[in-house]
Amino acid sequence: NMNGDKRFVKGPIFTNILMFDEINRTPPRVQSALLQAMAEFQVSIDGVTYDLNNPFHVIATEVPSEEEFGTYPLTLTLKDRFWAKFTTNYSDVNNEIEILRKADMLYIVETPNIEAIMTFRKYVELQDSLNYVHISERLLKYIAEIAAYIRSHELTQLGPSTRGSIFLSRISKALAIIDGRDYVIPDDVKELVDPVLAHRTALNEQATAEDKSVRDVIKEAINTVEVPKE
Repeated sequence: NMNGDKRFVKGPIFTNILMFDEINRTPPRVQSALLQAMAEFQVSIDGVTYDLNNPFHVIATEVPSEEEFGTYPLTLTLKDRFWAKFTTNYSDVNNEIEILRKADMLYIVETPNIEAIMTFRKYVELQDSLNYVHISERLLKYIAEIAAYIRSHELTQLGPSTRGSIFLSRISKALAIIDGRDYVIPDDVKELVDPVLAHRTALNEQATAEDKSVRDVIKEAINTVEVPKE
């Protein structure tokens, strides 16, 4: 203020769900700060550490780096903090027609009509419910063997971390809940291997020479590792 006094004002990171648009347009310093937030659930400002809200989740989008200038590639350490990564493709004709029909709604914001789809308490309960979904020892072994196959592949330079295996197990439980089950089945795991492990994996120069992608290696892992029998 006019007297030179400082007052700390909490920014948008102090929330439960943070939406970070075009994350790879932010410079490394910002990405480093986000990494601290996601890893430690706290931020440091002027030497003072502040705890973040609990729960704290980050949803981010990124622009294709090969098509845009002014982008900064995310470090594998930061990528590893995201539970999953999903790639969106162009809409088919019918879906695009529907988007065009509703295009005008993008410019109409009527906040009084927005209703909460669940309470904060219900959200926390859903998150905690993962702890009560059963995943067998055979499926845990299946997850570990898929990760090990990818890590040891001749085209892999850096394989998925143990954190990736943990997240694959947890998100498989979430998918089971969505499907109305309190137990995980092999199809849950197989459906999520790509979105959970692909962005944690980097291939070597041999893969580039052979025009192979991470998804090729993951597909091979799914087709090769024996699926446990129920």
